[in-house]
Amino acid sequence: MTHTPGPWWYDEHTECIGSPAGWICSLHYYGERKSDVPFGGQANDAHLMAGSPDLLAACKEASYYFHCMTKAERELIEDMMGDPPPVDVLDAAIAKAEQ
Repeated sequence: MTHTPGPWWYDEHTECIGSPAGWICSLHYYGERKSDVPFGGQANDAHLMAGSPDLLAACKEASYYFHCMTKAERELIEDMMGDPPPVDVLDAAIAKAEQ
């Protein structure tokens, strides 16, 4: 799977998420309304989406470091953090983003 390369940003004036490649999406649907139910937190959601390429890269970097640790180092961190192990959480998030 490939996605539009980052960086992405949210432009509050146009209420669109953009990238160097162009616009990715808009918070507004221009045309027929699809729902009468409001979609709350749109600007916050847009900021989260705009940060997602950076978050994915950070997760990959952190996962790489976990996988480079010795078994004893991983076990020490897992004992402090509890279940599920942090590397499993990172790897699951990466897999979900790259479906």
